Amino acid sequence: MPACKNPMDWNQNNWFIHFGFLLNIPPGNLYSSICFQYNSSKAPGYYSDVHQAHTMPVPLHKSASMWIKLNADVAEKRNRYGVVRIDRNGSDSWIGGKYEDGGIEVSIRELGDRYAVSEDSIAPKIISIEPEKWASAKRIRVRLTDDKSGIASFRGEIDGKFVLFTHDVKSSVYTYLFDNERLERGKRHTFVFTASDGVGNTAEYRQEFNY
Repeated sequence: MPACKNPMDWNQNNWFIHFGFLLNIPPGNLYSSICFQYNSSKAPGYYSDVHQAHTMPVPLHKSASMWIKLNADVAEKRNRYGVVRIDRNGSDSWIGGKYEDGGIEVSIRELGDRYAVSEDSIAPKIISIEPEKWASAKRIRVRLTDDKSGIASFRGEIDGKFVLFTHDVKSSVYTYLFDNERLERGKRHTFVFTASDGVGNTAEYRQEFNY
């Protein structure tokens, strides 16, 4: 068998450095020694090459640090760049990371996936649920989703005053239950709901209703 070009010992501080790609696995994060395999390719729609960090799944005890060079480094977009994991079907999922020296640095928990740099430029989506029934049901419900960096913050207001929305972490539905001590009856109210994602894209939904 040919000699391994990139051996990584489980008890060593392992580095792999290639043009546009760095990987550091600290001592004790590999459960056993491996022969690290790497390749890269071009793909449209990303701001970097696509990097294959090993050819089979290898879980890590804690994490490894990975850096991917940007092929197009636009200063105005740096806060919106992030690393995505690309599955075998070509779908990607957001991991994130931070800008560092012309690339994005991120922590990973497993080897064996493909990675590239993408951009999150789309604000969260806010969709009202049955606004015609808010008054009779004495509640406001909205559906809040984000397709990449995830929801970082949200806020509901009625007539300029904060109202408390709750949600189940497994659900995209956010609910406010009317409080008659705070919500005056027999008048028209203005409801405003705002949300921001992990890179700062912000959306606002505004609706008037009678109660």
